[in-house]
Amino acid sequence: IKGGVFLILGVVALGRYCGNGRSYGWAWNPIGFTRKQIEENSTWGNLTPRGTITMETIETGLILFYGCTNVFLEHLAGAGGAWTAKDLQHVSIAFMYIGTGLCGVLIEGQLNKWRYEKAKELLVNGNPQDEETVCGSPGYSPNPFPTFTIFWTGILMSQHAQASELSTSVHTQWGSLLSYGSFFRILTYIIFYLKPAKSSKPTRPITELITSFCLICGGIIFMESTDQVIEAMEYRGFTPLFTCNISVGVSVLLMSWLIILFMLKQKLDNLKNRS
Repeated sequence: IKGGVFLILGVVALGRYCGNGRSYGWAWNPIGFTRKQIEENSTWGNLTPRGTITMETIETGLILFYGCTNVFLEHLAGAGGAWTAKDLQHVSIAFMYIGTGLCGVLIEGQLNKWRYEKAKELLVNGNPQDEETVCGSPGYSPNPFPTFTIFWTGILMSQHAQASELSTSVHTQWGSLLSYGSFFRILTYIIFYLKPAKSSKPTRPITELITSFCLICGGIIFMESTDQVIEAMEYRGFTPLFTCNISVGVSVLLMSWLIILFMLKQKLDNLKNRS
């Protein structure tokens, strides 16, 4: 389940690169909504703040929720027994998720006005209709906490002592991948902060391709790092590189398949708009 979270996050990152969610400003594109557009979509409009609901808002909310639920889930394997050092290590990570998730949600509130003003600055080019924008976003929110959470999850778990050398090596693999993915996500923020996109069309930063690969591959290896899989690998004499090689191949094949699906979706959307 936990590895699947990062796998899905990688798929979402790849979808954003391919232009998915561009109508909400989730494809790294600035977006603005007029009062008429908000009124036409009353359900979404009532929930949309002035700086819109960004992907960072969703990520920090899910991080907070995940941390709250993960506190009691870490002791399920030894329910009724004494808490071990391993349980406490995992719970401390859950506390980190609660703290970073809460900080991220609060920061999104602080950045609400900044996102709106930044969107107005990028989108208003003498067009009177643009001046009627009541809410908008530059396509991103300079909120470091989602990336900070993934980075420290990778660092902590890559140094997390395990019962065997093989298990420790596998944890190091996926922990390092999550850390690398966070590094390239930070580069994405720096690129947009220095040179923000001024078109409402989807922006495709090359760094996000590497980020999505690291998250997808890291999530797959994470799912392989369970005790049962590690015991099966040790029994058959497999090395840590065995899972890494297979996971890298599966990850890029999955990415290629997803890119094809997103391309088909975009073509169908274009045909629908023409009709």
